[in-house]
This record gives sequence, C-alpha cells and structure tokens, in this order.
Amino acid sequence: MGTLKRGFESGHFINDQMYNMDETHFIVDMDNGKTLSFKRDQHVKYADVVAGTTGMTMVVLLQGGYSTKVGTPMMIFTSSSCNYPIQGVPDNVSVFMGVAYRTAKKGFMTSKVFAQWLGEARILRRLPREQKLIIWADNYCGHSLSDDAK
Repeated sequence: MGTLKRGFESGHFINDQMYNMDETHFIVDMDNGKTLSFKRDQHVKYADVVAGTTGMTMVVLLQGGYSTKVGTPMMIFTSSSCNYPIQGVPDNVSVFMGVAYRTAKKGFMTSKVFAQWLGEARILRRLPREQKLIIWADNYCGHSLSDDAK
C-alpha cells in the first residue's frame, strides 16, 4: 500500500492507469429437477445427457479512473486437452453476446490462460506505448507470467 500511496503522491501513478482483475469460479447444475428414475429401475433416463455439475470460471477486468468501465468478460471452460478454439464453437464476441473464452484442464485460471487473456485485444484495449498499465490481482499462482509472456 505504501508503494501505491507514494506512486500517487509523486504523480507516477494516475487513476486511468489502474485496472483490477478478478475471476470467480462457479458451478452450473445441469440437472433440470425432473425425476430421472425410481428406486429399483434398471435404466436411468437421460443419464448420458445429465452430467451433474460442471465448473467454469469467469474473468473480468475493471478499469478505474475517469474512464471507468467493465472489460469484455472471458469464460474459462473445462477441457482435458485445453483445445482452443473448441471445434464448432467460434470465439466471436458478437456470437456470445460480448464474452470471449479460453479452455483449461480444470476450468481455472492458469499462467498460460492468464497470458492469453492479457494478449486478447477484446479484453485489454491497446494503450499508447508510453502509457503504463497497472493491473491489481490477488496472489493466486495462475496470475504469473513466464519471461516469454512478459
């Protein structure tokens, strides 16, 4: 906090440089509440369709200062092979009502997804080269970048 305070006092930091990112992991319950079977039934209806629960993560970037705005959200879907794009699922903001996506093995933020997210022009609008950008994030290990990604 001292670094932040000194940065503002010296004029090195300005409000429009400040961004905050956070992600939230949530569970989508695929069960529609209808009875799938009864005790002693030999076959469960729709067992191949209803998978129970599926986890995914949504990441949002918030810009502070005088031009406060919420950036394009990004969903992180679970994919054991981490394929992107997912076959048959275009990553087009107009198709998904303003949401971009990536994939990760467990549907959580990873260092690779974090780097992809920061490089996504729809998420983070490009700034003039001389303008510094400060992103506040929690200390989760997925919020780090390899030297190649910096």
